[in-house]
Amino acid sequence: MVAARSGATSNVLPSGSPAVLFEPDDEHGLRHALEEALVVGQRPDVAEECRAAARPWDWSAVMPQYEAVYEEAVSASAEPRAGSPAARAH
Repeated sequence: MVAARSGATSNVLPSGSPAVLFEPDDEHGLRHALEEALVVGQRPDVAEECRAAARPWDWSAVMPQYEAVYEEAVSASAEPRAGSPAARAH
Protein backbone atom coordinates (compact mmCIF):
# COMPACT_ATOMS: atom_id res chain seq x y z
CA MET A 1 0.00 0.00 0.00
CA VAL A 2 1.18 3.50 -0.80
CA ALA A 3 -0.50 6.38 1.03
CA ALA A 4 0.07 10.01 1.91
CA ARG A 5 1.09 10.62 5.49
CA SER A 6 -1.96 12.73 6.34
CA GLY A 7 -5.25 12.46 8.14
CA ALA A 8 -5.76 9.20 9.95
CA THR A 9 -3.42 7.18 7.74
CA SER A 10 -0.85 6.66 10.47
CA ASN A 11 -3.62 5.65 12.92
CA VAL A 12 -5.11 3.11 10.54
CA LEU A 13 -1.91 1.42 9.43
CA PRO A 14 -0.40 -0.81 12.09
CA SER A 15 3.23 -0.44 12.98
CA GLY A 16 5.35 -2.75 10.89
CA SER A 17 2.82 -3.02 8.07
CA PRO A 18 4.20 -3.17 4.54
CA ALA A 19 2.73 0.26 3.75
CA VAL A 20 4.96 2.92 2.26
CA LEU A 21 4.06 6.48 3.21
CA PHE A 22 5.02 9.79 1.62
CA GLU A 23 4.47 13.41 2.59
CA PRO A 24 1.40 15.08 1.02
CA ASP A 25 2.11 17.21 -2.07
CA ASP A 26 5.57 15.64 -2.43
CA GLU A 27 5.77 14.32 -5.99
CA HIS A 28 9.30 12.99 -5.51
CA GLY A 29 8.25 11.31 -2.27
CA LEU A 30 5.32 9.67 -4.06
CA ARG A 31 7.62 8.42 -6.81
CA HIS A 32 10.05 7.01 -4.24
CA ALA A 33 7.18 5.40 -2.30
CA LEU A 34 5.84 3.74 -5.47
CA GLU A 35 9.29 2.43 -6.35
CA GLU A 36 9.78 1.14 -2.82
CA ALA A 37 6.35 -0.52 -2.88
CA LEU A 38 7.34 -2.43 -6.01
CA VAL A 39 10.36 -3.79 -4.13
CA VAL A 40 8.36 -4.55 -0.97
CA GLY A 41 5.72 -6.31 -3.08
CA GLN A 42 8.33 -8.85 -4.22
CA ARG A 43 8.74 -10.26 -0.71
CA PRO A 44 7.05 -13.66 -0.29
CA ASP A 45 5.48 -12.71 3.06
CA VAL A 46 4.01 -9.35 2.01
CA ALA A 47 0.62 -10.71 0.86
CA GLU A 48 -0.09 -12.18 4.30
CA GLU A 49 1.18 -9.01 6.00
CA CYS A 50 -1.21 -6.94 3.88
CA ARG A 51 -4.13 -9.24 4.73
CA ALA A 52 -3.27 -9.01 8.43
CA ALA A 53 -3.06 -5.21 8.26
CA ALA A 54 -6.47 -5.04 6.52
CA ARG A 55 -8.23 -7.58 8.77
CA PRO A 56 -9.35 -5.04 11.43
CA TRP A 57 -11.11 -3.03 8.68
CA ASP A 58 -12.96 -5.98 7.14
CA TRP A 59 -16.76 -5.59 7.20
CA SER A 60 -17.07 -8.64 9.44
CA ALA A 61 -15.06 -6.72 12.07
CA VAL A 62 -16.39 -3.21 11.44
CA MET A 63 -20.12 -3.86 10.96
CA PRO A 64 -20.82 -4.99 14.56
CA GLN A 65 -19.25 -1.73 15.76
CA TYR A 66 -21.49 0.32 13.44
CA GLU A 67 -24.53 -1.66 14.53
CA ALA A 68 -23.73 -1.02 18.20
CA VAL A 69 -23.50 2.74 17.58
CA TYR A 70 -26.84 2.75 15.71
CA GLU A 71 -28.54 0.62 18.37
CA GLU A 72 -27.31 2.98 21.08
CA ALA A 73 -28.53 6.00 19.13
CA VAL A 74 -31.96 4.45 18.55
CA SER A 75 -32.37 3.42 22.18
CA ALA A 76 -31.25 6.85 23.38
CA SER A 77 -33.73 8.57 21.07
CA ALA A 78 -36.54 6.36 22.44
CA GLU A 79 -35.97 7.66 25.98
CA PRO A 80 -37.90 10.84 26.87
CA ARG A 81 -35.68 13.88 27.20
CA ALA A 82 -35.66 15.77 30.45
CA GLY A 83 -38.21 18.58 30.31
CA SER A 84 -40.10 17.13 27.35
CA PRO A 85 -43.84 16.53 27.64
CA ALA A 86 -43.21 12.75 27.55
CA ALA A 87 -40.77 13.03 30.47
CA ARG A 88 -43.19 15.18 32.49
CA ALA A 89 -45.92 12.56 31.96
CA HIS A 90 -43.83 9.98 33.84
